[in-house]
Amino acid sequence: MKVLIAIGFMMLLYLSGILVFVIYIIEHPGQLIPRSVPLALFGWLILVTMLGLTLARRAARAQVATETTVERKRRINYGRKGLKIGMFFYSLFLLNGIRAIVQGEIPWKPAIVGIAVDILVIAGCWICLKRLNRFSEDSSANRGRSNEL
Repeated sequence: MKVLIAIGFMMLLYLSGILVFVIYIIEHPGQLIPRSVPLALFGWLILVTMLGLTLARRAARAQVATETTVERKRRINYGRKGLKIGMFFYSLFLLNGIRAIVQGEIPWKPAIVGIAVDILVIAGCWICLKRLNRFSEDSSANRGRSNEL
């Protein structure tokens, strides 16, 4: 629950930055946007992301320290399901991007960035899934050894 609160706080802060950007555009119609405004918004994104990840990490560590074996198994299974769902959807995004390039709906030069991001996210999900499976196997093997002693 604390992790969700931290993520919600992070989203609220970033949306407030976007709101300031929108207000700036409304107040200065038809003018070019100074380079400093998107750069400040990007800096705000980085700052809020780092703050949110720090809060979420602390909350997750506190939760893991007090969880039981059943809760740990449940958390690992939810993690597996989420990673598999993420891989599935990003695979669909990748295939859709390839289809759009082949059909000529979008130019191929800018689409390379999107396809590269899709591939990186799929690879990241795959690596996390493998680490999660290895962690699950290691923890079950360690529990078996401790029961034998």
